[in-house]
Amino acid sequence: MPEISIIIPFYNAKNYVKQCLEALLAQSFRDFEVICVDDGSKDGTYDLLQCYAKQDSRVKVHTQPNSGPSAARQLGLEQAQGKYIMFCDSDDWYEPDMCQIMRDAIENNPVDVVCCNANIIDEQEHLIRLEDITYFQNKKLGICALNYHLITQNNVLLWNKIWKKSIIDKYGIKFPSCREYDDDCFYLQYMSVAENILYISDKLYNYLRRQDSIMGKVAQQRDTTYFDKFYVAKHYYDFLQQHQLYPDKANIFLNYLNQIRHFSETRWNQDLSRQAQKIFFELFPHSPHFYHYIFATNKNFGKHIYIKQYNYIRKQKAHKKYIIKIGPISLKFNLRIK
Repeated sequence: MPEISIIIPFYNAKNYVKQCLEALLAQSFRDFEVICVDDGSKDGTYDLLQCYAKQDSRVKVHTQPNSGPSAARQLGLEQAQGKYIMFCDSDDWYEPDMCQIMRDAIENNPVDVVCCNANIIDEQEHLIRLEDITYFQNKKLGICALNYHLITQNNVLLWNKIWKKSIIDKYGIKFPSCREYDDDCFYLQYMSVAENILYISDKLYNYLRRQDSIMGKVAQQRDTTYFDKFYVAKHYYDFLQQHQLYPDKANIFLNYLNQIRHFSETRWNQDLSRQAQKIFFELFPHSPHFYHYIFATNKNFGKHIYIKQYNYIRKQKAHKKYIIKIGPISLKFNLRIK
């Protein structure tokens, strides 16, 4: 049985396979398996993955009809044999000692999860938003007991953490039946049953910021998959009910609903809002009291609060903070977004 299972979903990622897999196969720690799940690629990704599998027995390749990264990660999780689980995205890569450092950190400390920092590489080679640097950077260091504040303020990324397979199996943690935002769901389930976390300062993961990535689309306010967050909310709510964690963890669930509302206030027009409400009632037909956490139906109910929130969000998004790197020189500046 390998010590670590590294799960990677691939979809039309032929141009990134070499950098991703060769960085893994060159790891200083070698007791791992790489579970590659091809999500119905049409560009030769699957054939390239098979070449790597023939060269190194640690590479295991699975394929499925195109179903999205959530289904791909779930298939990988079902095949995983390792004591610990790690994730990687197909266009990213590990630093040479990432597996060693992460494994030693979780093995030698009384914690349920370890979180490292990451390097951010913009595909355009120049601009990196300061809010991205802040998001990907650990706000704390050392061992911390998990509480509401940490769970809701921490990034939900899968790939900068190492997870215990025993906890995943004990609580039946699974990815939701939606195409995107599955990292939200896995993170919320796991953190709701974990007791503590270790934050380390090492930048061990290299994240390539692409304009056509999900996070890139959200950042550009042109994401059309955000309704999947309703399915994430439903999956997480059912998980809490199944393990009798609700209402103890209700505040985390309600915070997630509020995140959906904050996004929708400035990005959904009336048609999208109606579509969202339809999906919501299909998923939560017996929980109408959740409705007000996302949708404001009563014009007099907190009207001034919603207007203030809306204006504040608009003001915050009026300027984007960037950092441009030219060799050893870093310049910070604000760019007005019209």
